[in-house]
Amino acid sequence: MRSRRTILSLAALAVLGAVAAAPGAQAQTKLDGSEVKIGVIYTVDGVWGSYGVEGFRGVDYAADDLNAKGGIGGVKVKLVKYDNHGNASELPNIVRQLAAVDNVLAIIGPNTSGEAEIVYPIANQLKVPALGTSVAKGGLLDKNRPWAFRNVMPDDLNTAPVVAKIVKDKDIKTVAIVFDVKDAVSKYMGTSFWPPLLAKLGVTDLTKSDPVTYQSGDPSVTAQVTKLKALNPNAVVIVGSPGDTAKVAIEIRRQGMTQQLLGSGALYGDEFLKSGGKAVEGAITSAQFWRDDPTPAVRALVEAFEKRSGHEAALHEAFAYDAVLTITKAMEIGGVTNKPSDLEKDRAKIREALDGINILGISGNYSIDAKTGEVVRPFMEATVKDGKWSVELLK
Repeated sequence: MRSRRTILSLAALAVLGAVAAAPGAQAQTKLDGSEVKIGVIYTVDGVWGSYGVEGFRGVDYAADDLNAKGGIGGVKVKLVKYDNHGNASELPNIVRQLAAVDNVLAIIGPNTSGEAEIVYPIANQLKVPALGTSVAKGGLLDKNRPWAFRNVMPDDLNTAPVVAKIVKDKDIKTVAIVFDVKDAVSKYMGTSFWPPLLAKLGVTDLTKSDPVTYQSGDPSVTAQVTKLKALNPNAVVIVGSPGDTAKVAIEIRRQGMTQQLLGSGALYGDEFLKSGGKAVEGAITSAQFWRDDPTPAVRALVEAFEKRSGHEAALHEAFAYDAVLTITKAMEIGGVTNKPSDLEKDRAKIREALDGINILGISGNYSIDAKTGEVVRPFMEATVKDGKWSVELLK
């Protein structure tokens, strides 16, 4: 196997007491063995590395909290974690290692949609449940069912109703799009989502015949923004990773453009705010995580998490934390035995339990569609106000 470093495995997991079992879930009897293993694949490198940092942190916190509750059926769970260091070529070996050598019951991850396009088919072939927490490309699960799932909503599905509302509220008639042509989900959004959506909403895409693009990590986007300025649109749609989109926003304001900034769910997060500073003030996107959700049960989970972690819960941290809750709850519902001889049966039980599961977690209350493996969450609009995200539920 190529230069793959295993991040220290960590004893983790059980079912958090605050998460109620689904109606009809059977009581969990004591499991076989001394630990239940779940695989985790993230990377802290590359333009999406911040997602991996938050992801590893999220599963670690969930592991600590859940183990403190005593384990699943009296047995603690071990997270077997790998960092592929942004190297997609390492992913096939990592998935096979987790499935055939580490013998995990399920996998959480990876970081990006491009990586998921490698991980999901292999997991599906090996019949290991795989739950993505930050992979938002539309249609990603279609060819990888029934073993692929995610608790993050596809960017296109999540963004469309928010954009429709903004276009109406702001009376937007013309838009220019600038997108990362190198990144899988960004290219998809820039070519297959935004243009047809804008056309459907009656908005003129000024970049339709001459797309404005950049590549992840480009040191300068001056030329691209100069083209945008010449078009003089009502609004600019920026598509890419949080760091890259913030760089574009800064250049837009530096060149004196005052147009409304729009984006898909990838913008929503602390990195866009920190990297963009005053340049991203007023930017609007869709959100899937509402840290200030007033729902009492969710509020209690968030406050408990932040008290023990010492910092505000971040989006991808929350999704990773909740992924652990989702997998362990599926273990309970499915009634896994954790016997080595039942490994394939236990994986199938988890897969079946994930279809239609309901979860109460830090990221709110959500379910997974039994047919598609996609998450069902409320639609939310997020606007940068005074350097923070202001979130509003769509009616």
